[in-house]
Amino acid sequence: MENKNNAASELDRVADAIEKLTTSEWNRLHKAARSFLFGTGFSDVDELVNETFCRALTGTRNWRVDVPFITFIINAMKSVADGDRKLIYKDEEVLATDLPNNDPDSDCDPLERFGNKALSPETIIATEIDRTLAEEDLKIIEKHFKNDEAVEWVLIGIEDEMSASEIIEMSGLTKTQYESARKKFLRGLDKLFPGRRPK
Repeated sequence: MENKNNAASELDRVADAIEKLTTSEWNRLHKAARSFLFGTGFSDVDELVNETFCRALTGTRNWRVDVPFITFIINAMKSVADGDRKLIYKDEEVLATDLPNNDPDSDCDPLERFGNKALSPETIIATEIDRTLAEEDLKIIEKHFKNDEAVEWVLIGIEDEMSASEIIEMSGLTKTQYESARKKFLRGLDKLFPGRRPK
């Protein structure tokens, strides 16, 4: 019974926060959604925002009480977009046996018949290895800076190739706060991965 009450309370808290979003926060939300949209299957910004709201309201995404709602929902939206993008990437992988007129006895190199070099087996394997290593590093970085909202914004900006001004506008940070968070982030990288960042 207590779990049901907690779930209802969480739903009410999220619904209330959505209703209380200001115009400025809606603008930040849509700007963030626009930056996350590329490469996903979502048709527009509103579809991505609404999908994220639905997941928050159904409890698929949990909102910690110590995190501002706008920060939570933008991080959740990024995660939703990333997940959708990965599904699309898997659907686009091509195998040699998928090619038309594939003849196993032919002397022709199957790789020569791939229309897109980015989808060749070697490229896909290399990309997957790089992706796995990057994801492992990202988990270490996110864990290290967990609960540091300013640094989390810097990380979001870097991942989505946003300019400093875009990060400042979207996050609500001042320029001084942004610069301080960026320096903290870089110091953290040096500590986590000594010798890996070029001087």
